[in-house]
Amino acid sequence: MDVTTWHQERVGVKLCGGTAVDGDPHTGRGGDLGARRRYLLLPYSGTQQRFELDGADRARAFLLDRGFSETAADVVWRAIALHTTPGIPGRMEPEVAATHYGVLTDVVGWGLGKLESDRLDEIVAAHPRRDFKKEFLRVFVDGLRDRPDTTYGTVNADILEHFVPGFRRMSMVRRIMESPWPQ
Repeated sequence: MDVTTWHQERVGVKLCGGTAVDGDPHTGRGGDLGARRRYLLLPYSGTQQRFELDGADRARAFLLDRGFSETAADVVWRAIALHTTPGIPGRMEPEVAATHYGVLTDVVGWGLGKLESDRLDEIVAAHPRRDFKKEFLRVFVDGLRDRPDTTYGTVNADILEHFVPGFRRMSMVRRIMESPWPQ
């Protein structure tokens, strides 16, 4: 299992997959892990949009195609679209906040010290980290290298700045100074 699949299994299954994979207890609709992977693990789109929007668009389509409500699909869309945005998701619906905090825990260890060691051991046994840090960053670079402009204002620019020689992040100062306005 590649690192993207692994990350989505731990974070995404509980959001989209808690219903889509295990089945929705309220509607009785069953889940399909293979279908979820086909939707969500496609290569990054060729569009010039943030990768978070690629995932959010696919997850929304996946749920709507399986009969979930627009409301439920929209919550999942927001959770995925905003999962890397600092400060905002924690003030939104519980699913959006939980996804954001789950990603922070998974990727940078946020709140790890608050987890009981037995629970942490159980999680890592079910989802071994292997070479997560290196592979996670590699997947980011691979997905962003051909669309660097989509990283403006995001943590994704940090990754390209570190790994792609010659990458120069766009900044608000540059945007203002290079705007077509004379003054």
